[in-house]
Amino acid sequence: MIFSGTVTGIARNPSQETETVAVRFHVEQAIRGVTSGQEVTILEWTGAWVAGQRYRTGERVFLFLYPTSKLGLTSSVSGAIGRFRIDPGEHVCLSAQQSLAFRKDPVLGGRSRVSLSDFARAVQRAGEEE
Repeated sequence: MIFSGTVTGIARNPSQETETVAVRFHVEQAIRGVTSGQEVTILEWTGAWVAGQRYRTGERVFLFLYPTSKLGLTSSVSGAIGRFRIDPGEHVCLSAQQSLAFRKDPVLGGRSRVSLSDFARAVQRAGEEE
């Protein structure tokens, strides 16, 4: 799944096999595997949270998620690299590592902050080139 959205809920889910955290999102802009306006809940292994990969209710993000595993779990691709923060001004904030991943893109190359619309177009362009 690839989308931008807002975290609308977080709940710990202890189970017999694996402890998980359920994170619910309201999808704002759908790129792949979801539709705009959809409420999506993902299950992440609690260990990812222990390692610091946490979400906050109200946080806006642009996510690249792995396909769901046999246990129903997913996480952002390559950890923090597949998770982008969206600031209040509708800009996607890129870390140095994330910026490097888009270095060849004519719009995003070398930038640490880009408009959400430009970022979404770059992701769609990259998907068309696959």
